[in-house]
Amino acid sequence: MKFHIRGACLILGILAFCAFTPIVDILQSFLSEDLADEYSQHGVVREDSFGMSDYSYLGPGSWNESDYHLDQTPSTKVLLMAYMRGGSSLLGEVFNQDPDVFYWYEPLTQFYSSLYGVPPTKNYKTVVYKQAKYDKGFRYLQPWEKQALANYINDMFSCNLVDLPPEVFGNPRFMRHPRATQQFYECYLSHSSFNNRGKPVKAENIKDFTFKDFLWDNTCKETSEVSQFCGKDGAGIEPRCQTIFKAVANWNSSVGPVAFLKSISQETGLPQSILDHDLDHFLAHQVCQERIHGIIKDCVLKTNLLATCHNSPVQVAKVLRVKMTNIPAVLEAVPDIKIIHYVRDPRAIAYSQAVKKKKGDGKPGNFVVLAKAICDEMSRDLFKRSEAQKINPDAFLQVKYEDLVKDPKATVDVMYAHIGRKTSHSALNWVFEATHSEDSETRFGTKRKNALEVTEAWREEVDPAAAREVAQFDLCRSVLRKLAYKV
Repeated sequence: MKFHIRGACLILGILAFCAFTPIVDILQSFLSEDLADEYSQHGVVREDSFGMSDYSYLGPGSWNESDYHLDQTPSTKVLLMAYMRGGSSLLGEVFNQDPDVFYWYEPLTQFYSSLYGVPPTKNYKTVVYKQAKYDKGFRYLQPWEKQALANYINDMFSCNLVDLPPEVFGNPRFMRHPRATQQFYECYLSHSSFNNRGKPVKAENIKDFTFKDFLWDNTCKETSEVSQFCGKDGAGIEPRCQTIFKAVANWNSSVGPVAFLKSISQETGLPQSILDHDLDHFLAHQVCQERIHGIIKDCVLKTNLLATCHNSPVQVAKVLRVKMTNIPAVLEAVPDIKIIHYVRDPRAIAYSQAVKKKKGDGKPGNFVVLAKAICDEMSRDLFKRSEAQKINPDAFLQVKYEDLVKDPKATVDVMYAHIGRKTSHSALNWVFEATHSEDSETRFGTKRKNALEVTEAWREEVDPAAAREVAQFDLCRSVLRKLAYKV
């Protein structure tokens, strides 16, 4: 049985109760029975929440300001701009191995999940392409999205953890990879198990669980079904969902449900009937988020994550979901940022994407469609970068994946010189081992004796006719020429 917030209050005659009850109790009261059972079973409801910025839609808070704000150590800020399946994990891990670096692993995945209300695994095409389809063309962010992006990157590099969306810390991919967040990751796992009914899991027992046994942000998005609403008809890339998220999180309990629905309807332009039907999904999402908020807050304190961030001389973020057209807004927000534009032969990227997108019949994705899409994306980035470099010539450095694989020392030296620091011996030793490994099953699949074979593997696998079609495509031919790749 599904019942809605307005109907529940009016039919049951408890308008006064709705108006003066704490927000968490209101949320729990108006979930559908199935959702209420789901969250009660996992013990997700907490009575504390904490404040975030305008784009994180969390309620007013119980963060102790003195606990979560430290004096910032001046740091070097580095943005690694790369492409999906472009070998960026290798580049990111180089910096992750540097003990002076606080490494942010693909933080835009979580940012867009917060902004659009969709699970992290489903937002790449939504962000980059029109109608979330490769063949529909490149999508430009709207002004409100650009500003939110710039604010987010600034908060991230300033270690303003209080102002970051909880999705950042409630995502296993972000927490699992960076060296600096390992203790936080273990703390989060130990407190977010569904099977232990809120009791911490001992560290030695974590290995006995799967990812599905823990509470992540995508759990909130999918179980509450809010992603179905936000991903429908472009709702996610309009500020409508963001408006509802913030309204629900900051709902003043003195405001009755009828007035509450009316105010959201006015802000979003959505009929009250639609909101009345779907609002319980947003309420369920907020209840789930409250559980995550509490775990994050506790683990940030227990693992001294804020101090670790503030005391790191270098902040590095690897991103796949920001394009050069949005960089001017980022440069305005973070004027001293250094940007490494990490490129790879677009045909190699397309081949890797095609293999990754194998269908049920085992056949790869369409190489030609993927190659043309990535050429379009890279062409636009190169053009916008050339414009931005006229204003900020010292901000940008182009690095090729192939160069990092073939000559890691020279490439790493150039990158560290660009950011104004001495080359890290730890980073250099790691990348040397990774690219010289005798083990063909290394994490990144690269070893020195077959480095050339790795970078050129697509030539042996792609149908020659398809390769010729791509090479003759104007945008691809232009990109290959600009980046000095053989046709």
